[in-house]
Amino acid sequence: MRAFEWGTFFLGAAALLAAGCEEAAGVDGISCWDTNANAECDDAEDVDGNGSCEAKDCVGPAGEPGLQGEQGEKGEQGEPGVDGEPGLQGETGPAGLDGLPGADGADGADGAAGPPGADGAVGPPGPAGPTLMKRATFVFVSVPAASTPAQLSTITFTPPASGTALLSARGYCNMTPFAGSDNEINIAIGTTLAGAFSTSVSEWGVLNVPAGSTSGLHQEAWTAERAVSVTAGTAYTYVLAGRHELGNATSDCTGSLRVEIFTDTLP
Repeated sequence: MRAFEWGTFFLGAAALLAAGCEEAAGVDGISCWDTNANAECDDAEDVDGNGSCEAKDCVGPAGEPGLQGEQGEKGEQGEPGVDGEPGLQGETGPAGLDGLPGADGADGADGAAGPPGADGAVGPPGPAGPTLMKRATFVFVSVPAASTPAQLSTITFTPPASGTALLSARGYCNMTPFAGSDNEINIAIGTTLAGAFSTSVSEWGVLNVPAGSTSGLHQEAWTAERAVSVTAGTAYTYVLAGRHELGNATSDCTGSLRVEIFTDTLP
């Protein structure tokens, strides 16, 4: 509650006395700020909030709205407001285009070995192996300078079964070069020295030291073979022959002669 304004009252009373009025005192009027007519200064009636009710606290009825004023100058930028609550989830958009393929990744580690697989089916039987094998060797047998064949080795055998006899020989010859001609030796297998070189040259061993080759000893390797049909229980003898085809230098050869008997026909 606010303090009552008694100053106004005393001033009015003094004026009446000065005028010589003798009439009885009238009832106090209602101040313009006393909106509820309770003669007390209520908080709501102290419009300017200075602790007392005065004439400047008097508020008349609201007047008519005034004319629209001119647009004021633009104020300064205010502080950013507080972020609002997140909006609702929007609908899913359409799928985008596929991107470019990425680079290949590094190879991973090898996995553990799997269990062994089941055994496969048994294959067909292979060709029969030889039923007999015999071998003869020779060392440093001379091949004369003339073209007359020399017997390097011989072998006799009796096949236990009919089929094919595969005769094969291999070794090396010590040869020297000389001027004016090649030094060539041929080696073949036959039943006689004279008939050994009547077979195909593809089965011969051919050695050659060309004319003008580096002087000294040349050790040339060779192989020869022959396949013939044989009958069980029949004895056969074959010789290994060597002869100079070119040149007139004596040479010597070392090697072996072998025979194997097969019951199947060889290709």
